[in-house]
Amino acid sequence: MADFAQRLKELRNKKDVNLDQVANSIDRINKGSLSRYENGKSQPGIEATIKLADYFNCSLDYLTGRSDYINPYLLVNNDFTDIIEEFNQLNHLRDYLSYSPYYFRFSNHSNIQKYFL
Repeated sequence: MADFAQRLKELRNKKDVNLDQVANSIDRINKGSLSRYENGKSQPGIEATIKLADYFNCSLDYLTGRSDYINPYLLVNNDFTDIIEEFNQLNHLRDYLSYSPYYFRFSNHSNIQKYFL
């Protein structure tokens, strides 16, 4: 996994911003400090790390190299979205099948036994 310096530089490049832009957007972090963080010459305190994670919309675990998921909360939301979408598709399928003559034949389990046993 990447370390803090690599992740910080990666996130900055991904967002397509320079050190000045990041420093101007975050209170109490200057360009020189950011440069030292990116070069691995110093480590930020917890307050600065939190501000950087908020600025780049990532988790602290990702920024510090403890995880490869940028924002695990987005993963959870995407998973729920997929589940809801599949559920809606199943409901549409049920509605479609309810118009089928076979659906009425097998609408209860006792009828299934009559046809197959």
